[in-house]
Amino acid sequence: MLGRAIYGLDVRLPLADGDAGTMQTLAAMRAVIHDAAESAHVRGIAAGLAAGKWTGRDVADAVFYWVKPRCRFQADPPGVEHLRHPHQLLSEISAAGVALCDCDDVSMLTAAILTAANLTAVLTVCAREPGPFEHVYTGVLIGGERYALDPQEFASPGEEAPAVRRHTIRV
Repeated sequence: MLGRAIYGLDVRLPLADGDAGTMQTLAAMRAVIHDAAESAHVRGIAAGLAAGKWTGRDVADAVFYWVKPRCRFQADPPGVEHLRHPHQLLSEISAAGVALCDCDDVSMLTAAILTAANLTAVLTVCAREPGPFEHVYTGVLIGGERYALDPQEFASPGEEAPAVRRHTIRV
């Protein structure tokens, strides 16, 4: 086993250290996002949020403002990368009005809803200081430009926290 491991959905995956482990995590997140985006529940949320919206930016903003108050930050245990399926978060939101999740989890939920709304979601990892990537957030491509959506940071839609490096992948 290398470095840390991804846990979730009854799966435990060994992860490489550093950027290689981050890329493994992003690949796993992408698979979970696609699975969730196909579900009737996520599609229903996306349809409700997109109703009456004229632009992709309007839909993206609606998703951001729907997710933000429903997700509260809770870090994974040290040394563990736990990916929680958006369905798990939606069950918690249905039961308690809020889900406890970290940036991986909220990014997957946000990206799944955006994808279900027929928008092109992206995941961006960043490092605020020199060293490994430490945060992930969602965005959407609008007119070929990335529009950031980071409900866990104190940023409005379209704004990004300062970082010394970033890496973005399409979902």
